[in-house]
Amino acid sequence: MKNFLIALILVSMTVGCAGSKSAAASDANLYSEWKVMWIDGFGDAQVDGEGNPEIAISKGEYHSYTGCNRLSGQLTVGGGKIAFGDGPMTKMACNDNNREQMFVKALFAVDKYEIEANELRLLCGEKTLMRLTLDDSGDGN
Repeated sequence: MKNFLIALILVSMTVGCAGSKSAAASDANLYSEWKVMWIDGFGDAQVDGEGNPEIAISKGEYHSYTGCNRLSGQLTVGGGKIAFGDGPMTKMACNDNNREQMFVKALFAVDKYEIEANELRLLCGEKTLMRLTLDDSGDGN
């Protein structure tokens, strides 16, 4: 019985460590440039004449294009959790049908993320707030 308990503890420790490596690998996959394709409550994220909002995520910070203005701030990431901090934002007038407002509101509500293939989902609890795809356009918006 004692040997069984020791084996069970060792197996559970190994599984726990494997989960940590997976989360670390997922965190590394997050650090890239992402194009916002969908925002909860709004659907299509494209701003007429301006393109899609974008987020460049790196360790400890993010830089985004809202579809009109630019926003950046501190970023906290770990084990599938994520928090976008408030930071400086340009204040140009926009005719974007409130997409910028929806983008910013959703961004600050996000507390988790999931990556599957080339799609990033930003969530609040279990609810998806934004869907993004890897930005390979290289246009630097």
